[in-house]
Amino acid sequence: MLGHNPFSVYVSMVKGAWGSSTVIHETIKNAVPLLITAIGISFAFKMKFWNIGGEGQILAGAVAAGAFGLFTAHIFPKLPLVLLMMLCLAGYNPARVNTTLMQLVNLAVLAVLEPLFLQLFAATPGKALMGLRLTEPDGRHLSFSRGFNRYIGMLWYGVGFCLPIWSLVQLYRSAKRCSNDEPQPWDEGIAYRERPFLLRNLVATIAALVLFLGVGEAVNSASQLPPNRGELTVAEFAENYNRQASYLGVRSAGWLDPEGLWHEAQDLPNVVSISIGDSVPGAEQFHYTVENGRLTAVTLSGGVENSHSWYALPTERMALALTAFAWAQEDAPFWTGPRRAQLAALDEADWQEGFTLRQGELDITLATEVENFTGFSTGYALPSVETGDNRFAFTFTMALES
Repeated sequence: MLGHNPFSVYVSMVKGAWGSSTVIHETIKNAVPLLITAIGISFAFKMKFWNIGGEGQILAGAVAAGAFGLFTAHIFPKLPLVLLMMLCLAGYNPARVNTTLMQLVNLAVLAVLEPLFLQLFAATPGKALMGLRLTEPDGRHLSFSRGFNRYIGMLWYGVGFCLPIWSLVQLYRSAKRCSNDEPQPWDEGIAYRERPFLLRNLVATIAALVLFLGVGEAVNSASQLPPNRGELTVAEFAENYNRQASYLGVRSAGWLDPEGLWHEAQDLPNVVSISIGDSVPGAEQFHYTVENGRLTAVTLSGGVENSHSWYALPTERMALALTAFAWAQEDAPFWTGPRRAQLAALDEADWQEGFTLRQGELDITLATEVENFTGFSTGYALPSVETGDNRFAFTFTMALES
Protein backbone atom coordinates (compact mmCIF):
# COMPACT_ATOMS: atom_id res chain seq x y z
CA MET A 1 0.00 0.00 0.00
CA LEU A 2 2.84 2.41 0.79
CA GLY A 3 4.98 1.30 -2.14
CA HIS A 4 7.84 -0.15 -0.04
CA ASN A 5 9.48 -3.51 -0.63
CA PRO A 6 8.19 -5.70 2.27
CA PHE A 7 11.40 -7.75 2.32
CA SER A 8 13.47 -4.59 2.81
CA VAL A 9 11.18 -3.61 5.67
CA TYR A 10 11.62 -6.99 7.37
CA VAL A 11 15.40 -6.77 6.93
CA SER A 12 15.34 -3.32 8.53
CA MET A 13 13.30 -4.68 11.43
CA VAL A 14 15.81 -7.47 12.04
CA LYS A 15 18.77 -5.09 11.83
CA GLY A 16 17.03 -2.64 14.11
CA ALA A 17 16.61 -5.34 16.76
CA TRP A 18 19.78 -7.40 16.32
CA GLY A 19 22.10 -5.42 14.01
CA SER A 20 24.70 -4.39 16.61
CA SER A 21 25.70 -4.94 20.20
CA THR A 22 24.02 -1.66 21.19
CA VAL A 23 20.63 -2.49 19.69
CA ILE A 24 20.83 -6.07 21.01
CA HIS A 25 21.30 -4.62 24.48
CA GLU A 26 18.30 -2.33 23.98
CA THR A 27 16.18 -5.19 22.62
CA ILE A 28 16.94 -7.40 25.61
CA LYS A 29 16.42 -4.51 28.04
CA ASN A 30 12.95 -3.83 26.62
CA ALA A 31 12.03 -7.50 26.20
CA VAL A 32 12.74 -8.65 29.74
CA PRO A 33 10.02 -6.59 31.51
CA LEU A 34 7.56 -7.50 28.76
CA LEU A 35 8.29 -11.21 29.18
CA ILE A 36 8.03 -11.00 32.96
CA THR A 37 4.72 -9.15 32.66
CA ALA A 38 3.44 -11.77 30.20
CA ILE A 39 4.28 -14.51 32.68
CA GLY A 40 2.46 -12.61 35.45
CA ILE A 41 -0.63 -12.06 33.32
CA SER A 42 -0.72 -15.75 32.40
CA PHE A 43 -1.64 -16.57 36.03
CA ALA A 44 -4.74 -14.41 35.73
CA PHE A 45 -5.73 -16.07 32.46
CA LYS A 46 -5.12 -19.50 33.99
CA MET A 47 -7.64 -18.59 36.72
CA LYS A 48 -10.06 -17.38 34.03
CA PHE A 49 -9.74 -13.69 34.90
CA TRP A 50 -9.22 -11.09 32.21
CA ASN A 51 -6.27 -8.78 32.85
CA ILE A 52 -5.89 -5.92 30.38
CA GLY A 53 -3.75 -3.63 32.54
CA GLY A 54 -0.30 -4.96 31.65
CA GLU A 55 1.17 -1.61 30.59
CA GLY A 56 0.17 0.19 33.75
CA GLN A 57 1.32 -2.78 35.84
CA ILE A 58 4.79 -2.56 34.26
CA LEU A 59 5.06 1.10 35.25
CA ALA A 60 3.64 0.54 38.73
CA GLY A 61 5.97 -2.41 39.25
CA ALA A 62 8.99 -0.41 38.10
CA VAL A 63 8.24 2.43 40.53
CA ALA A 64 7.53 0.01 43.39
CA ALA A 65 10.67 -2.04 42.69
CA GLY A 66 12.85 1.09 42.56
CA ALA A 67 11.44 2.42 45.82
CA PHE A 68 11.71 -0.99 47.48
CA GLY A 69 15.36 -1.31 46.46
CA LEU A 70 16.28 2.15 47.70
CA PHE A 71 14.49 1.62 50.98
CA THR A 72 15.86 -1.83 51.75
CA ALA A 73 19.18 -2.28 49.94
CA HIS A 74 20.99 -0.60 52.80
CA ILE A 75 19.76 -2.91 55.57
CA PHE A 76 19.97 -6.67 55.89
CA PRO A 77 17.89 -8.66 56.63
CA LYS A 78 15.34 -6.96 54.40
CA LEU A 79 13.08 -5.25 56.91
CA PRO A 80 9.88 -5.33 54.84
CA LEU A 81 10.28 -9.06 54.36
CA VAL A 82 10.83 -9.48 58.08
CA LEU A 83 7.60 -7.58 58.72
CA LEU A 84 5.79 -9.79 56.22
CA MET A 85 7.08 -12.92 57.96
CA MET A 86 5.90 -11.55 61.30
CA LEU A 87 2.44 -11.04 59.82
CA CYS A 88 2.44 -14.64 58.57
CA LEU A 89 3.32 -15.92 62.02
CA ALA A 90 0.51 -13.81 63.47
CA GLY A 91 -1.97 -15.45 61.11
CA TYR A 92 -2.39 -12.60 58.65
CA ASN A 93 -1.90 -13.00 54.92
CA PRO A 94 0.63 -10.30 53.91
CA ALA A 95 -0.80 -10.30 50.38
CA ARG A 96 -3.95 -8.75 51.85
CA VAL A 97 -2.27 -6.19 54.10
CA ASN A 98 -2.88 -2.51 53.40
CA THR A 99 0.23 -1.62 51.41
CA THR A 100 0.21 2.05 52.43
CA LEU A 101 0.13 1.12 56.12
CA MET A 102 2.87 -1.45 55.56
CA GLN A 103 5.06 1.14 53.85
CA LEU A 104 4.55 3.69 56.63
CA VAL A 105 5.46 1.12 59.30
CA ASN A 106 8.52 0.16 57.25
CA LEU A 107 9.64 3.80 56.97
CA ALA A 108 9.13 4.43 60.68
CA VAL A 109 11.11 1.37 61.78
CA LEU A 110 13.93 2.08 59.34
CA ALA A 111 14.09 5.68 60.57
CA VAL A 112 15.14 4.28 63.95
CA LEU A 113 17.19 1.24 62.98
CA GLU A 114 19.40 2.73 60.28
CA PRO A 115 20.72 5.69 62.32
CA LEU A 116 21.19 3.35 65.27
CA PHE A 117 23.27 0.89 63.23
CA LEU A 118 25.37 3.74 61.81
CA GLN A 119 25.95 5.18 65.30
CA LEU A 120 26.95 1.85 66.86
CA PHE A 121 28.71 0.02 64.04
CA ALA A 122 29.26 2.60 61.27
CA ALA A 123 27.41 0.25 58.92
CA THR A 124 24.10 -1.46 58.43
CA PRO A 125 24.27 -5.28 58.26
CA GLY A 126 24.19 -5.29 54.45
CA LYS A 127 27.02 -2.77 54.17
CA ALA A 128 29.03 -4.67 56.79
CA LEU A 129 28.80 -7.85 54.70
CA MET A 130 30.06 -5.88 51.70
CA GLY A 131 32.96 -4.41 53.69
CA LEU A 132 31.60 -0.82 53.65
CA ARG A 133 31.55 1.67 56.53
CA LEU A 134 30.01 5.16 56.73
CA THR A 135 31.80 7.62 59.03
CA GLU A 136 32.59 11.26 59.50
CA PRO A 137 35.63 12.44 57.47
CA ASP A 138 37.81 12.11 60.59
CA GLY A 139 36.74 8.47 61.08
CA ARG A 140 34.27 9.00 63.92
CA HIS A 141 30.97 7.16 63.86
CA LEU A 142 27.97 9.18 62.74
CA SER A 143 25.76 10.43 65.53
CA PHE A 144 22.16 9.25 65.68
CA SER A 145 20.88 12.68 64.57
CA ARG A 146 23.36 12.73 61.67
CA GLY A 147 22.24 9.28 60.57
CA PHE A 148 18.60 10.29 60.91
CA ASN A 149 19.12 13.41 58.77
CA ARG A 150 20.89 11.27 56.17
CA TYR A 151 17.91 8.89 56.08
CA ILE A 152 15.39 11.73 55.67
CA GLY A 153 17.55 13.24 52.93
CA MET A 154 17.58 9.91 51.12
CA LEU A 155 13.78 9.71 51.32
CA TRP A 156 13.42 13.19 49.82
CA TYR A 157 16.22 13.36 47.27
CA GLY A 158 16.16 9.67 46.45
CA VAL A 159 12.47 8.80 46.12
CA GLY A 160 10.60 12.06 46.75
CA PHE A 161 8.80 10.60 49.76
CA CYS A 162 7.05 8.27 47.28
CA LEU A 163 4.80 11.10 46.09
CA PRO A 164 3.21 10.40 42.70
CA ILE A 165 5.13 11.85 39.74
CA TRP A 166 7.61 13.63 42.01
CA SER A 167 9.09 10.27 43.07
CA LEU A 168 9.77 9.48 39.39
CA VAL A 169 11.54 12.82 38.99
CA GLN A 170 13.71 12.21 42.04
CA LEU A 171 14.50 8.65 41.00
CA TYR A 172 15.61 9.93 37.59
CA ARG A 173 17.80 12.61 39.18
CA SER A 174 19.37 10.06 41.53
CA ALA A 175 20.13 7.70 38.64
CA LYS A 176 21.63 10.55 36.61
CA ARG A 177 23.91 11.54 39.50
CA CYS A 178 25.08 7.92 39.76
CA SER A 179 25.84 7.74 36.03
CA ASN A 180 27.83 11.01 36.29
CA ASP A 181 29.75 9.75 39.37
CA GLU A 182 28.32 12.63 41.43
CA PRO A 183 27.75 12.21 45.18
CA GLN A 184 24.16 11.95 46.36
CA PRO A 185 22.91 14.92 48.43
CA TRP A 186 22.26 12.77 51.51
CA ASP A 187 25.90 11.59 51.53
CA GLU A 188 27.52 15.03 51.50
CA GLY A 189 30.17 15.28 54.22
CA ILE A 190 30.06 11.52 54.85
CA ALA A 191 33.05 9.29 54.14
CA TYR A 192 32.59 5.83 52.65
CA ARG A 193 35.40 3.54 53.79
CA GLU A 194 35.96 0.22 52.06
CA ARG A 195 37.64 -2.75 53.59
CA PRO A 196 39.07 -5.53 51.41
CA PHE A 197 36.27 -7.83 50.29
CA LEU A 198 37.38 -11.20 51.63
CA LEU A 199 36.09 -14.66 50.80
CA ARG A 200 34.46 -14.80 54.19
CA ASN A 201 32.34 -11.77 53.23
CA LEU A 202 31.04 -13.65 50.20
CA VAL A 203 30.42 -16.81 52.22
CA ALA A 204 28.66 -14.85 54.97
CA THR A 205 26.49 -13.02 52.42
CA ILE A 206 25.46 -16.25 50.68
CA ALA A 207 24.82 -17.99 54.00
CA ALA A 208 22.72 -15.07 55.25
CA LEU A 209 20.67 -15.01 52.03
CA VAL A 210 20.09 -18.77 52.12
CA LEU A 211 19.12 -18.64 55.79
CA PHE A 212 16.81 -15.69 55.26
CA LEU A 213 15.12 -17.24 52.24
CA GLY A 214 14.82 -20.58 54.03
CA VAL A 215 13.25 -18.98 57.10
CA GLY A 216 10.92 -16.96 54.86
CA GLU A 217 9.74 -20.05 53.00
CA ALA A 218 9.29 -21.95 56.27
CA VAL A 219 7.16 -19.12 57.69
CA ASN A 220 5.15 -18.95 54.46
CA SER A 221 4.60 -22.72 54.51
CA ALA A 222 3.53 -22.74 58.16
CA SER A 223 1.16 -19.80 57.72
CA GLN A 224 -0.81 -21.61 54.99
CA LEU A 225 -1.63 -24.58 57.21
CA PRO A 226 -5.08 -24.57 58.85
CA PRO A 227 -5.34 -23.71 62.56
CA ASN A 228 -6.69 -27.12 63.64
CA ARG A 229 -4.38 -30.09 62.96
CA GLY A 230 -4.52 -33.83 63.57
CA GLU A 231 -7.85 -35.46 64.35
CA LEU A 232 -10.70 -33.08 63.54
CA THR A 233 -14.31 -32.63 64.52
CA VAL A 234 -16.85 -31.24 62.08
CA ALA A 235 -16.70 -27.89 63.88
CA GLU A 236 -12.90 -27.79 63.56
CA PHE A 237 -13.15 -28.62 59.85
CA ALA A 238 -15.65 -25.78 59.42
CA GLU A 239 -13.32 -23.41 61.27
CA ASN A 240 -10.43 -24.53 59.05
CA TYR A 241 -12.52 -24.03 55.92
CA ASN A 242 -13.58 -20.50 56.84
CA ARG A 243 -10.08 -19.53 57.89
CA GLN A 244 -8.50 -20.86 54.68
CA ALA A 245 -11.04 -19.00 52.57
CA SER A 246 -10.27 -15.78 54.44
CA TYR A 247 -6.49 -16.22 54.56
CA LEU A 248 -6.13 -17.22 50.92
CA GLY A 249 -8.48 -14.45 49.82
CA VAL A 250 -10.94 -16.83 48.12
CA ARG A 251 -14.49 -15.58 47.72
CA SER A 252 -16.31 -18.88 48.12
CA ALA A 253 -19.78 -17.27 48.15
CA GLY A 254 -20.52 -18.59 51.60
CA TRP A 255 -19.30 -20.05 54.86
CA LEU A 256 -19.69 -23.09 57.12
CA ASP A 257 -21.30 -22.90 60.54
CA PRO A 258 -20.05 -25.02 63.51
CA GLU A 259 -22.38 -27.81 62.40
CA GLY A 260 -20.67 -27.91 59.02
CA LEU A 261 -23.72 -26.53 57.19
CA TRP A 262 -23.21 -24.25 54.22
CA HIS A 263 -24.66 -20.71 54.27
CA GLU A 264 -24.73 -18.45 51.26
CA ALA A 265 -23.02 -15.09 51.78
CA GLN A 266 -25.19 -12.01 51.55
CA ASP A 267 -24.51 -9.72 48.60
CA LEU A 268 -22.74 -6.52 49.55
CA PRO A 269 -24.86 -3.35 49.29
CA ASN A 270 -24.53 -1.45 46.02
CA VAL A 271 -22.67 -4.40 44.48
CA VAL A 272 -24.07 -6.20 41.47
CA SER A 273 -22.98 -9.86 41.25
CA ILE A 274 -23.14 -11.67 37.94
CA SER A 275 -22.88 -15.46 37.94
CA ILE A 276 -22.60 -17.62 34.86
CA GLY A 277 -24.07 -21.07 35.26
CA ASP A 278 -26.14 -22.70 37.96
CA SER A 279 -24.85 -24.68 40.91
CA VAL A 280 -24.90 -28.43 40.41
CA PRO A 281 -28.06 -29.69 42.15
CA GLY A 282 -27.29 -31.57 45.37
CA ALA A 283 -23.85 -29.95 45.77
CA GLU A 284 -25.05 -27.29 48.18
CA GLN A 285 -23.82 -29.06 51.33
CA PHE A 286 -20.83 -31.10 52.42
CA HIS A 287 -21.52 -34.53 53.89
CA TYR A 288 -19.50 -35.85 56.81
CA THR A 289 -18.56 -39.25 58.18
CA VAL A 290 -17.81 -39.21 61.90
CA GLU A 291 -16.47 -42.14 63.94
CA ASN A 292 -16.18 -41.79 67.72
CA GLY A 293 -16.32 -38.02 67.39
CA ARG A 294 -13.54 -38.01 64.81
CA LEU A 295 -14.16 -36.71 61.30
CA THR A 296 -13.00 -39.44 58.90
CA ALA A 297 -14.45 -38.37 55.56
CA VAL A 298 -15.75 -35.27 53.78
CA THR A 299 -17.86 -35.61 50.65
CA LEU A 300 -19.30 -33.15 48.14
CA SER A 301 -21.56 -34.55 45.47
CA GLY A 302 -24.26 -33.55 43.03
CA GLY A 303 -25.81 -34.42 39.71
CA VAL A 304 -28.22 -33.44 36.99
CA GLU A 305 -29.80 -35.07 33.96
CA ASN A 306 -31.90 -34.10 30.97
CA SER A 307 -30.96 -30.43 31.32
CA HIS A 308 -30.26 -27.54 28.94
CA SER A 309 -28.54 -25.36 31.58
CA TRP A 310 -24.87 -24.58 32.20
CA TYR A 311 -23.45 -25.66 35.56
CA ALA A 312 -20.47 -24.17 37.37
CA LEU A 313 -18.04 -26.80 38.63
CA PRO A 314 -17.44 -26.49 42.41
CA THR A 315 -13.64 -26.59 42.06
CA GLU A 316 -13.18 -23.65 44.43
CA ARG A 317 -15.07 -25.28 47.29
CA MET A 318 -13.28 -28.57 46.65
CA ALA A 319 -9.89 -26.83 46.81
CA LEU A 320 -10.78 -25.06 50.08
CA ALA A 321 -12.06 -28.33 51.56
CA LEU A 322 -8.76 -29.96 50.60
CA THR A 323 -6.75 -27.22 52.34
CA ALA A 324 -9.00 -27.52 55.41
CA PHE A 325 -8.97 -31.31 55.75
CA ALA A 326 -6.00 -32.81 53.88
CA TRP A 327 -3.56 -30.13 55.03
CA ALA A 328 -4.73 -30.63 58.62
CA GLN A 329 -3.55 -34.26 58.73
CA GLU A 330 -0.38 -35.06 60.65
CA ASP A 331 1.25 -36.50 57.51
CA ALA A 332 0.41 -33.45 55.38
CA PRO A 333 3.47 -32.01 53.60
CA PHE A 334 4.94 -29.01 55.39
CA TRP A 335 6.53 -27.24 52.43
CA THR A 336 4.37 -25.45 49.88
CA GLY A 337 5.69 -27.36 46.84
CA PRO A 338 3.83 -30.67 47.39
CA ARG A 339 0.72 -28.79 48.49
CA ARG A 340 0.78 -26.74 45.29
CA ALA A 341 0.99 -30.02 43.37
CA GLN A 342 -2.20 -31.21 45.09
CA LEU A 343 -4.06 -28.04 44.11
CA ALA A 344 -2.67 -28.23 40.57
CA ALA A 345 -3.89 -31.83 40.23
CA LEU A 346 -7.31 -30.71 41.41
CA ASP A 347 -7.33 -27.75 39.02
CA GLU A 348 -6.29 -29.93 36.08
CA ALA A 349 -8.62 -32.80 36.98
CA ASP A 350 -10.18 -34.70 34.11
CA TRP A 351 -13.89 -34.41 34.83
CA GLN A 352 -14.57 -37.05 32.21
CA GLU A 353 -12.48 -39.70 33.96
CA GLY A 354 -12.07 -38.46 37.55
CA PHE A 355 -8.86 -38.84 39.55
CA THR A 356 -7.32 -40.26 42.71
CA LEU A 357 -4.71 -38.65 44.95
CA ARG A 358 -3.00 -40.23 47.93
CA GLN A 359 -1.61 -38.49 51.02
CA GLY A 360 -0.49 -40.91 53.68
CA GLU A 361 -3.67 -42.51 55.03
CA LEU A 362 -5.92 -40.09 53.15
CA ASP A 363 -7.50 -40.89 49.78
CA ILE A 364 -8.73 -37.95 47.69
CA THR A 365 -10.96 -39.05 44.82
CA LEU A 366 -13.21 -37.53 42.19
CA ALA A 367 -15.68 -39.94 40.57
CA THR A 368 -17.84 -38.69 37.70
CA GLU A 369 -20.61 -39.87 35.40
CA VAL A 370 -20.74 -37.91 32.15
CA GLU A 371 -23.07 -38.32 29.20
CA ASN A 372 -23.45 -35.58 26.58
CA PHE A 373 -21.82 -32.90 28.74
CA THR A 374 -18.62 -31.09 27.76
CA GLY A 375 -16.66 -27.86 28.35
CA PHE A 376 -15.11 -28.93 31.67
CA SER A 377 -11.78 -27.18 30.94
CA THR A 378 -13.65 -23.85 31.09
CA GLY A 379 -14.85 -24.54 34.65
CA TYR A 380 -18.38 -25.40 33.54
CA ALA A 381 -20.40 -28.43 32.56
CA LEU A 382 -22.13 -27.61 29.27
CA PRO A 383 -24.79 -29.78 27.62
CA SER A 384 -23.44 -30.92 24.26
CA VAL A 385 -26.77 -31.80 22.62
CA GLU A 386 -29.97 -29.81 22.35
CA THR A 387 -32.27 -32.73 23.00
CA GLY A 388 -31.66 -32.64 26.74
CA ASP A 389 -30.76 -36.34 26.78
CA ASN A 390 -27.77 -36.02 29.08
CA ARG A 391 -26.40 -36.74 32.53
CA PHE A 392 -23.68 -35.29 34.74
CA ALA A 393 -22.88 -36.39 38.29
CA PHE A 394 -19.80 -36.15 40.50
CA THR A 395 -18.64 -37.25 43.94
CA PHE A 396 -15.59 -35.62 45.51
CA THR A 397 -14.41 -37.53 48.58
CA MET A 398 -11.58 -37.16 51.10
CA ALA A 399 -11.54 -40.25 53.30
CA LEU A 400 -9.14 -41.61 55.91
CA GLU A 401 -8.38 -45.30 55.99
CA SER A 402 -10.28 -47.10 58.73
